[in-house]
Amino acid sequence: MCSHVIKIQKCLNCAIIRVISKPRLWQVRRTFVVMKAVKRNKSGLLSNILHEKCPHCGKGDVYEKNTPLFSMPVMKDDCIVCHYHFDREPGYFLGAMYISYGLAVIQAMSAFLIVHFGFPELSTIWKPIAILLVVLAFAKKNYKLSRVIYIHIFPW
Repeated sequence: MCSHVIKIQKCLNCAIIRVISKPRLWQVRRTFVVMKAVKRNKSGLLSNILHEKCPHCGKGDVYEKNTPLFSMPVMKDDCIVCHYHFDREPGYFLGAMYISYGLAVIQAMSAFLIVHFGFPELSTIWKPIAILLVVLAFAKKNYKLSRVIYIHIFPW
């Protein structure tokens, strides 16, 4: 007769089921993790990215709100709603650098087209200055948005 004890521990979004055998030297405790279905936000992927929401549940914020204007954004460690861990390992967000670069190039090209065709009488020296101002104005948003896009592309 086999005597197994089954324990069920519940947290907000997962149920951990542990099957513990009799303590023997050759047996190891086995742990099975069963994730409960989290009710996802009804808004779409693009809306979650633009509002900087969690890729798992779509409800929790990825970044702290109300940070000063000229400070670096503070990324939360875990989602408040589903406890999804945002920062995987050191160097995880190096790929977000390429996304940030792509966003800056798109903004610079659109700023150039607007300045070049919208204001044709503008001197040539003012065009790169206008482009730099646009890129610098969106730098903090690009930093945050590129990380959120990267989390949504490569979720764990």
